[in-house]
Amino acid sequence: MAKERIGQVEEIPCVRCGLTRHTIRGTFDAYWEDKDSDISAGSTYDLLECNGCQRGTLRDTHWFSEEPGESSVTYWPPRRNDSPLREPRNFTKLDYGGPVDSVYRQTITAFNNGLSTLAGAGIRLLIEGVCLDQKILKGRVYTDQGKLVREKATGKIVLRDNLEGKINGLLMKGLISKNQAKVLHQLRKLGNDAAHALDQPPLKLIEECIDAVEHLLVQVYDQPELLKKLMSRKKPGK
Repeated sequence: MAKERIGQVEEIPCVRCGLTRHTIRGTFDAYWEDKDSDISAGSTYDLLECNGCQRGTLRDTHWFSEEPGESSVTYWPPRRNDSPLREPRNFTKLDYGGPVDSVYRQTITAFNNGLSTLAGAGIRLLIEGVCLDQKILKGRVYTDQGKLVREKATGKIVLRDNLEGKINGLLMKGLISKNQAKVLHQLRKLGNDAAHALDQPPLKLIEECIDAVEHLLVQVYDQPELLKKLMSRKKPGK
């Protein structure tokens, strides 16, 4: 009977589009029973295609004889409530599958699965990865009053190789603005709390933090290429 459902259209949450119409492309039923205990259970597995983005979804509708009238539905890839999952982006000069890209995608995966502690730590790791990829190994540090830290004996400006210094190194190299540096320092602190104090930031806050680090990736890996195109474009009338 399951095969008769092939081609039917149903509305379910899509991993990309949210709640939208899907077409059943394949289906089968699984069943087991324990006759001695008079217990049985089964699942209907449906392979559905989103009528919008054409992404596939495996749906498991499971029932159990000891819980009559109730069935559980599980989707793969998993859904976060009825909202679409966040899709990782590709960046022009960021090597796909490389260390920075891998940490970025793992952070997105942690967020999509509601793992806010791991996602918070991933955001910090991602900033550190960008610094290392750009060969930013150290930078200036400032007091809480915004003054440069200097050596007491010589008065020379102190350069530190921790993430605080590296973020300021991005600023010194002209890769980020002062306001971006302030945001990245707050993201650094959020990541430290997640990694060292097992803090669980709200997922909504994590999503906004991911927006911020994606902006960093665009600025570092996409905008230089855009600038080249703009500089080389043909001027009107020439």
